[in-house]
Formats: sequence, C-alpha cells, structure tokens
Amino acid sequence: GKSVILEIDVQGARKTKAIYPDALMIFVMPPAQKVLAERLNGRGRDDERAREKRLNGAGNEMAAAWQYYEYMVINDDLEKAINEVIGLIEQD
Repeated sequence: GKSVILEIDVQGARKTKAIYPDALMIFVMPPAQKVLAERLNGRGRDDERAREKRLNGAGNEMAAAWQYYEYMVINDDLEKAINEVIGLIEQD
C-alpha cells in the first residue's frame, strides 16, 4: 500500500475521517502559540492583521484537533518532527 499525505485543517480532517474511518490522522503543531507568532513574523509575508487572523485560527485549530487526530507531533525541531511522522506512518 501507499500512503497519502494531506495538509488539511480540522474541518477537512473531520470530513476525511468520516469517509475514511481507518485513516491515520497526525496533527503537526508548533511548541507554543508564541513560537507560531515568531515564525509567522519571520516569514514577512503577511501584514499585522493577517498574522493575527492566522494566529487566532491556529489557536482554534489546535484546540479542536484533539477530537479528530490520533497523534499530535510538536514541531520544535524539524528533523525530529519529520522522523516522528515517518515513524507513525510506518507503524500504522
């Protein structure tokens, strides 16, 4: 079998899980809201208002993710997070 990786929000995860109940759901999240804010600021792509909107949305996503995802991976170190996701996929 092959694995399919989707980058979707919590609403997409809910719909995917309804159609594919055996799907492995992994939520990748920042170590803290403050770190996410720093990352968004560092990208320099959005203005202040857009960043605030993204931060608020991300907070809501993180709060709701526990309902639809089997695993939460904290992305505090990219290489470590990648290896953790790969490990979860391989054990499934």
